[in-house]
Amino acid sequence: MTSDCKLVHSIDVPCLLGENALWDHRVCCFWWTDILDNKVYRWWFKEDKLDTFALNEPLCSFGLTSDPDVLICAFSDNFALFSPVNNKKYWSLTVNECRNGVRMNDGRVDPAGRFWAGSMDQNHQQKEFNGQLYRLDSETKYTAVLSNIHISNGLSWSPDGAFMYFTDSPTEEIKCYPFDLSQGDVGHASEFARTHRHVHPDGCCVDVQGGVWSAHWNGSQVVRYMPNGETDVVLAVPPIQPTSVCFGGDRMTHLFVTSALDGLLNQRDSSRDGRVFVYQTPNTGKEQAICTLGRT
Repeated sequence: MTSDCKLVHSIDVPCLLGENALWDHRVCCFWWTDILDNKVYRWWFKEDKLDTFALNEPLCSFGLTSDPDVLICAFSDNFALFSPVNNKKYWSLTVNECRNGVRMNDGRVDPAGRFWAGSMDQNHQQKEFNGQLYRLDSETKYTAVLSNIHISNGLSWSPDGAFMYFTDSPTEEIKCYPFDLSQGDVGHASEFARTHRHVHPDGCCVDVQGGVWSAHWNGSQVVRYMPNGETDVVLAVPPIQPTSVCFGGDRMTHLFVTSALDGLLNQRDSSRDGRVFVYQTPNTGKEQAICTLGRT
């Protein structure tokens, strides 16, 4: 279970809550967001050049669209088609359930081009939780597919689109759902993998062989699970709170790992927390799907 992955680069931007690792294969760049600092970043792989975009509100997750400068986004309480380059929303749709401590969180475009994003309930003292997983159907409609969620995370699909992986992080469990690719419907969940000892599965991605790579918050590791849920690779990473992962690079063999500095200040040497770490791997990732929604 030891890793053959090699650390080849770090992007030394200390993010409070770096999230939503996303590679754009069309222009060879890497996107991610700092939810708590209201910033989104774009790093050009070949040039080692960083673009920083200051925002007016938290950007929680996003996916690619037909325009490389425009993203399909989940802000804290709305979906939007948004250009960080121009700081412009082309349309937005309020998520009515995002109030009283509930905000949007992790998201991803499915293989058919639909954008999905979940919400999280920041009030951890109650017995019922108000987070949900949403499918964005159009610029005027969204559908709640899953409910009673603590913190939506770890959304990805198998290479053939037959299964969806989803994590409610505090449960320490990754679930697998049969997925109807044509309709965007999910079946009954089964347990795919489980962590332990207050280690929480966070963002994930899937490689071309169907391996599921999961960032383990509070675990200082990224784990690759086989399609049957068995642990295959354990990659130790410098930050204690890795948050999301994706494959990229010119051959789709680099693994990008975002992380979070939030909560670690004054607790330990946090000089490497919140950064992005880039690994050369023996595995090949899938290209990200493109959202079919565009400008109205």
